[in-house]
Amino acid sequence: MGLFAYCADGRRCLTVDAPKQSRNMRSAQLARAFWSEDSGQGLVEYALIIALVAVGLIAILLVLRNSIGNVFNNAAVQLNNAPTNPYP
Repeated sequence: MGLFAYCADGRRCLTVDAPKQSRNMRSAQLARAFWSEDSGQGLVEYALIIALVAVGLIAILLVLRNSIGNVFNNAAVQLNNAPTNPYP
């Protein structure tokens, strides 16, 4: 079977049940095997997308912070000036 086997979704997965000769591999060969393994690639891509979106939102909020503050201040003023008894 070797160091790799095929997972249920068809991708190569690292096996725990490697034959005896594979258990005695040199560390350089093992490092190459781990380096070529790409099962966590999708997770890293999603993390990068989330980080990019977060940085974009922070940049937009920093640019618009005065405008957003004015909107909330105007809403607070309007609520404070609202009549307490709307039906005379």
